[in-house]
Amino acid sequence: MSRAQLFDRARRLALCASLRARPGVGPQGLSLFSLMLEAADWRTELVAHVRRPVRQRAGRRAKAVRPPPRDMRQQGLF
Repeated sequence: MSRAQLFDRARRLALCASLRARPGVGPQGLSLFSLMLEAADWRTELVAHVRRPVRQRAGRRAKAVRPPPRDMRQQGLF
């Protein structure tokens, strides 16, 4: 569920939602995020442990595809 969908659903259910990154790093290099949901008489906190995938470096960029060179003998056809 995306962040926008999460806040939209909370708004439809008359909840006050707050999503924040928690300070520090969790176990094994995990990032921690906190989702607070508040209603009139209750409050709850959900904690998400997020491991971001490691991006691999691209070796070489692919060369741009170019049309083949024009044959001078065919210039009269165009």
